Amino acid sequence: MKIAAYVRDGVSNVGRVSADLQSVQAFAVPTEAAERGALVIVEALARGEKLPALLAPVPLSSVKLTAPIPRPRRNIFCVGKNYYAHAREFAGSGFDGSAKAGSDIPEVPIYFTKVPECVVGPTDFIFNIPTLIETLSAGITLYSGDIIATGTPAGLGIGFKPPKYLQHGDVVRQEIDGIGGIENPVRKRSRDSRRRLRQCGCATTARHCAAATRCRPRTAWGARCNNPARSSRRICAGTRVARRSLRPRR
Repeated sequence: MKIAAYVRDGVSNVGRVSADLQSVQAFAVPTEAAERGALVIVEALARGEKLPALLAPVPLSSVKLTAPIPRPRRNIFCVGKNYYAHAREFAGSGFDGSAKAGSDIPEVPIYFTKVPECVVGPTDFIFNIPTLIETLSAGITLYSGDIIATGTPAGLGIGFKPPKYLQHGDVVRQEIDGIGGIENPVRKRSRDSRRRLRQCGCATTARHCAAATRCRPRTAWGARCNNPARSSRRICAGTRVARRSLRPRR
C-alpha cells in the first residue's frame, strides 16, 4: 500500500495511491488530521485500528503531492555510507576519516540525525531495512512515524576523478516550489582583499573588520586589537590567531 499526502483544491488530504499509480483515494479523516500526512494513518495502524474509509478516487495528476510526513515528531535518523558506490567514492576521496585501510565498506551501520526540515530520495544498499531497524532499535526506542533516511547515493563532487569543486562564476541555487528560491554566486576573492585580510591580525572573516585597516599588525603576543567590536581581542600577528579576551572592553 502506498500512502500519499497531497493538496487538492487548496485542501490537505492523505490517501491511498492505486496500484497503477494513476489515481488516489482520500481517507475520510478531518482536515486537521490530514495535514499531518501519512503519520495519522501510521499511528492508527500502530494502535490496532482499521484504516479509515476511502472516498472516491481522483486522478493523481490532478493533485499536488507534498511530503508524506510534513512535520515529523522527532529528528530523522540517517544512515551514512549505505550505498556501495557512494561508500567507495567517499573512501577514495581522502575526506573519509572513518574508512579503514583496505576497506571501503563499513562493517556496521553508521547513524546520525537531521532536523525534520530536511527531505530527499532513493539502491544498492549495503545494509537492508530490517538490519537498519534492528541495529538502531538496539540503542534507542523507535516509535510509529519515526523516519530513517537510508543513505546518500553516489555523485558527490569529491567522488569524481579529478574531484569537482565549486568554481568562480558558479551559482548555487536552492528553491522550494511555491515559495521561491535563493541564489549564491561563487566569487574568487581578489588579491587586494586577501592582502588586506592578511594585514589584519584579528580578522578571520571580513565581517570582523570590513575595512581591514582598523587593526595594526603587531608581532608580539598580547597586542591590543583596535577592532570596534564590543569585546577586546588579544592577537598574535605571527600566527594570525584571534582569541576573545575574558574581560569585556569598557
